Amino acid sequence: MNDEEWNDFESIWQPFAAKRKTILTATGEIEKYLYLVAEGVQRALLLKENGDKDATLVFSYAGSFSGVLDRFLLQQPSRYFLETLTAREFIRTTFNQVNDLMKKYHNVDTFVRKSLAFTMAG
Repeated sequence: MNDEEWNDFESIWQPFAAKRKTILTATGEIEKYLYLVAEGVQRALLLKENGDKDATLVFSYAGSFSGVLDRFLLQQPSRYFLETLTAREFIRTTFNQVNDLMKKYHNVDTFVRKSLAFTMAG
């Protein structure tokens, strides 16, 4: 990204903190935020209603993006929960802010899509 693109991208992030065992996104909710983890661990999980164990899909750690990423990009109800496993600190931005910059700058679009793909790939 050039300086203008980076400055615009950097300006959309806000600090946010959550305590341990906080549900950030629940099944059926549309993922509102994209998180960049500064500290702590969280997981996306599927709660099973038939009494089976919950299924953890992915963990996110410091330095990675977090959120129910496919539902963030699609703006559709989540099939999963996102919860903090430890107290955490991160920065977050909204779908509209990211989407506006992705429309405005091809380099931001490429950066976000590749970063999220790498995050989803583990």
